[in-house]
Amino acid sequence: MATNLEELQVAINGEKDDEEEQKFLEQPMSPSSQCFNTSILCYSILAFLEFESEIIDSKISQHLQKLLPILNPRFTSIVLRNVDGTQRWRKLNVDMVHLDEDHIKVAEFPKGLTPKDYDKHLEDYAFAIHKEGFPEGKPLWQVHLIKYPTSNAVSTLIFKLHHVLGDGYSLMGILLSCLQRVDDPSLPITFPTSTKLLKKNKRNCSQGLKFVSVCWNTVLDFGDSVIQSMLGEDDKTVIRSGKPGLESEPISISSISLSLQDISLVKSKVNGTVNDIVVGIIFYGIRLYMRKMGQESKDAKRVRAFVVVNTRMLAGYQSVEEMAKANTYGHRISCFPLRVPTSGNVEKMNPMDFVLKAKKTMRRKKHSLAVFLTGGLLHWMGKIKGAEGISSFIYKNSKKTSLGISNLVGPREKTAMAGHPVKGFYFAVMGTPRSLGIYIMSYMDKLRLVVTAEKEFIDSELLVSCMKEAFQNIYEASSWNDKDREVFLQKP
Repeated sequence: MATNLEELQVAINGEKDDEEEQKFLEQPMSPSSQCFNTSILCYSILAFLEFESEIIDSKISQHLQKLLPILNPRFTSIVLRNVDGTQRWRKLNVDMVHLDEDHIKVAEFPKGLTPKDYDKHLEDYAFAIHKEGFPEGKPLWQVHLIKYPTSNAVSTLIFKLHHVLGDGYSLMGILLSCLQRVDDPSLPITFPTSTKLLKKNKRNCSQGLKFVSVCWNTVLDFGDSVIQSMLGEDDKTVIRSGKPGLESEPISISSISLSLQDISLVKSKVNGTVNDIVVGIIFYGIRLYMRKMGQESKDAKRVRAFVVVNTRMLAGYQSVEEMAKANTYGHRISCFPLRVPTSGNVEKMNPMDFVLKAKKTMRRKKHSLAVFLTGGLLHWMGKIKGAEGISSFIYKNSKKTSLGISNLVGPREKTAMAGHPVKGFYFAVMGTPRSLGIYIMSYMDKLRLVVTAEKEFIDSELLVSCMKEAFQNIYEASSWNDKDREVFLQKP
C-alpha cells in the first residue's frame, strides 16, 4: 500500500506528461459500464455503514474529500454522450468538484422520535434519494449522513453510487479503502476466503474425469440459461406482482443478522459452503412465506432467482492499486437463473432438504463454466448491439424472474471510518424491475441478509420473520437424530 496520499495517487494513476494527461481526461466507457446508464437500465447502489458513535461531519467530510478523488478517477468524472449515443468519461479538475456541497449531505428528520420511528424514516429516505437520481454534470456519487439513532446504530452513513461507476466488487474495494482496522490501523483488512476449496477444485479440475464433468455441466447450465431466457415469465405469486414499471415503485428495505458461527456449524454437517446454507435459507424462507400467505407450491411452480456473480478469478478483494495495475476495476459480472425448489407442505418438510438441494445445485454451478460463457456472451452482445442491447437483455431477464440475489464479502475485523467505529455494513441495489431483491454481506462474525420488497404488495415484516424461522429450523435440524426428525415431520 502507498504510504501517503501523493504516493497513492501515483500508484493508481501513474505519472503523466501533458499529452498523456489530455488522453487521461477523456476515456471511453466500456459497453458493460454503459449498459447501467441507459433509457432501459439505471441502477444505483446504496451502501449502509452503521456507526457506534455520533457522526462528526467535519471528520467524515475531510476524510472522504482527501481519499475519494485519488482512489479512482471516476469519482471526479462526469458522463458525456457522443453523437452516436455512446458514452465516455470526462475527468474534472478536482478544484471544480465541490465535494462538501454537491456530494456530502446531511439528512433532516423530525427530532425526539424513537429508534423504531427513525428506522422507518431511514427506509423512506433511502428510497427517496434513489428516486432523486443524480444531478446533471456532476460525478455520480453522494454520501448521506443520518445523525439519528436507529434500532441498529447510533448514526448511519449511506454511500449512494451509480452502478455505472463499477460493479459490487470494484466499489467495495473503493469503500474499503476508506476504512481502517480498529485493532491496528496499520494492518490490512482481511476477508473470509475459500482458499482450501479453491485449491481443491483446482487440483480436481486438473484430473481427466473432472474435466468431463465440467464440460457436461457447462453444456447443461449454459443451455438451460439460454432456454430460460427465451421462455416466458415466472408465475405471478405473492412475491411477484408482475406489475410494469416496478423499477420506479416504492420499496421497503429490511434486514436480519445471522451468526456466521452458527452457519458454519450447519455447513460442517453437510460438508458444504456458506453460500449453500444461505441459498437454502432463502429458498426455505420464501416457501414458508408463500405458505403463510395461502399459496401452495403447486400454484407457484415456476419461481426463479436471478443471481448475479463476480467472474474475476480471485480469492479476495484487491486494493485499488492492485486493481489499477491488473486492470480488474469495472464490470466483470455474469448472471444465471436459479429455480426455487417446489415442496409439499413446507411446514412439515425436513428443513435440511432445502440446504441439500441448494448444495447440489450450487456445486454443479461451481463445476461449470456457464457463468463465464454468459459473461462472454454479454461482452460480445455489447460489441454487436451496444450498451442498449446488454441493457435490454438484463432488463428482460430480470423482469421475468421472481427475485434477485447478490452477495459481497466484508471484512473479518471491526473497522472504522475517520474514527467512527462501524457496527454494521450492508448494501442494496435500487431500480430493479422485480418485486423482491435479497442482498447478502458478511461483516465480522455476522451475515446480513437484506430484503428489498415492493410496498403494498409484499409483507416485508412477515417475509423477514420467515427468513429467521427458516434459519432457526435449519440450525436445529442440522443436529437432529432420527427421533427428533420424526417428531418434527409429524407435528400438526
